[in-house]
Amino acid sequence: MEVLPKTKILEQLPKDISLNFINLYKVEIIDRFCFDEDHWHVFDEILSPSEVDCYLKKKNGNPEVVSAEFYNALFNSKNNQNFYLTLLDYFKEVDNDLYAVLSIDEWEKESFHLFGRFLNVMDTLMPHFDLQKVVDYLSKYSFALRREYGRVLERWKSGEISEEYAKALIIRTICIMYDSSTYHLMYAILKCSDEARQAVEKLFPEFEMFYIRNIFEDRDGIFHVVDQYDNLKDAINRVMDPDIESPYAVNVLFDYIPEHHIAPLFNRVTKDPPLNLRKYQYELAEPAIDGKNTVIFAPAGFGKTLIGIYIMRDHIIRMRKNGKNPKIAFVVPTDPLVDQKKRFIDKYLGNMMTSKRFGGSNSEQLTADTLLSADVFVTTSAILDSAATPNGHPSEGNDFVPLKNFTLLILDGDYTDNQHPFDNLMDIFRNEKYGNRMTPIQRMPQIVSITSLGSLKWKNIESVKEELIDICANMDAETISKVTRNFDEFKDFIFNSENDDSTADSRNHVENGKENTKELVNLMEIIQEFWKMADQEINSTIQRRIQKINRKRIEKSKVKK
Repeated sequence: MEVLPKTKILEQLPKDISLNFINLYKVEIIDRFCFDEDHWHVFDEILSPSEVDCYLKKKNGNPEVVSAEFYNALFNSKNNQNFYLTLLDYFKEVDNDLYAVLSIDEWEKESFHLFGRFLNVMDTLMPHFDLQKVVDYLSKYSFALRREYGRVLERWKSGEISEEYAKALIIRTICIMYDSSTYHLMYAILKCSDEARQAVEKLFPEFEMFYIRNIFEDRDGIFHVVDQYDNLKDAINRVMDPDIESPYAVNVLFDYIPEHHIAPLFNRVTKDPPLNLRKYQYELAEPAIDGKNTVIFAPAGFGKTLIGIYIMRDHIIRMRKNGKNPKIAFVVPTDPLVDQKKRFIDKYLGNMMTSKRFGGSNSEQLTADTLLSADVFVTTSAILDSAATPNGHPSEGNDFVPLKNFTLLILDGDYTDNQHPFDNLMDIFRNEKYGNRMTPIQRMPQIVSITSLGSLKWKNIESVKEELIDICANMDAETISKVTRNFDEFKDFIFNSENDDSTADSRNHVENGKENTKELVNLMEIIQEFWKMADQEINSTIQRRIQKINRKRIEKSKVKK
C-alpha cells in the first residue's frame, strides 16, 4: 500500500494564511534570490519557464530590483497555491537556516497554534499596528524583549529597515515563543488607539476582558543568574534597584527565541551568503555553540574554517542578544594566512560585523584603542602574544591588550614537531585565567581550537589518542568536538567528495591520490576509536591533564622567583 506524504500544517489552512506567513519573510527571500539564480526554475509551476527565464535575463542588470519583481510575481500569481511548499524545496537547496525557519512542521520549541489565528487576521490588524507603542507595551514583560525589540526600533528610526519589515520581525518572533505571547501582541495592538481597540474587539468580541482575566498577569517566570566571577553584593543591589535593568534577569516565558529567528532582529544576515554546513559540520560545532572550550579535529580540506565562521556568527548573535559587544580574535600561525582568512570571514560575515587584520598586508599595531574599532580581529599568534604579554609594555600607554578583553578566541593552526604555534599564547592565557592557583580566578574568552591532525605521529591508535588528549589539555578545552550521529556522512565525505576549503594548502589530502589513501584510512580508524570514548571519560581525562599542566606552570613560576 502506498504511503501518502504527511500533509503540511499550512496546506490545511486557507491560502491567505500561508501567503501572510511567507510575506513576513519577504526581505530574506528576496535577498536569497539576489545571491542565487541556479534554482529559480523550481518555481516553473507558479510562473511559466519562459517567464522565469525572462526574469533571469534581467537579473544581471539590477539583481535587487529584479529579485523583488520576481518575488512579487510569484506571490501574486494565480498559481501560487503551492508557493509555500515550493519555497521549502527551494531553501532546502539554497539556505539551511531559512529552510529551518520556514519549516514550521519541523519546529521543536516554537509555537504555531495561535500564530495561525493571528496570520488569519493580520491584514486587518496591520493598519492599527503602531510600532513604538507595541514595543513599549511588550517591553514591560521582559528585559530581553526591551533590548531585542528596542534594536528593531533603532534600525527602523535610522532608516536601516522599513516599517513593514520592522513589524514583520516583531510578529514572527513574539508569536512563536509560546501561545499566550500571541495574545500579548494582540493586546499591545489593541492599546495603540481607539480604532485599534474596535478592530480587535470586532474580530474577537470581548477580547480585552478575556485578556485581563486570563493572560494579563502572565508576567512571572523571571529569575536572576549570577556566575562565579560576578560581585554578589553588586549583583544583589542591581537586581533590587527598580530603576536599573538587571543584567542577570532571565524570563523563562519570553527569553527563548531560537537563533534562526532572533538573528534578523539585530542584523540582516541574508545580505551575506548562506552558511550551508553539512550535518557533521554542525555536529562538530555543537560544543562551541554551547559555550564550551573545545578542539575541533578533522582532516585538512573539510571546511573547518567554515565551521569556525559559523561559531563566530552564533557568538556574535548571542552576545548582541544579551546586550554585549563581541570581541573575537581569529588567530593564525603566519602572515600569509591573515589576509586569506580575513577575506573568507568578510565574505560570510561582512554585513553583520566589522573586522580588522594585524599582520599580513597590515602593519598596524594591535592596541587597546584598536580593540574598540572592530568586532573581529584576524591576526598572527606572534602579534597577539606581543600585545597580551604583561611585561615589556610601558606603564603609560595602551599597547597592552589582556586576553580577557576578548570574548572568543578561534585558534586555527596545526602542530609541528610536537609544538603548537599557539603554545606561548596559551601560556599567557593560563597565567591570566589561573594566576598562581589551580582554579580559575579570571573570566576568560571562550577558546575554540581548530586543527587538521596533519602532523600527528601515525604510530598506533593508543599513542595518537594520548596525543589528542594532550592537545585538548594544552588548549584548555572542556571537551572535544565529536561526530557520532553523522559519522557515516563524515566518512563518505572523506573518500567521495571534492575538497571545499578555502585555502590552497588544505587541498593536499584530496590531491595526493593513492599515496594519501592509506593515511586517510588510518586517520579514520583513529578518529572513530577516539570518538567512541565516552564524553565523561574524555572530559575527565582532559581535566586531569589541564591540572597537570597548571601544576608544572606554578612550580616553574616558583623556581623563577
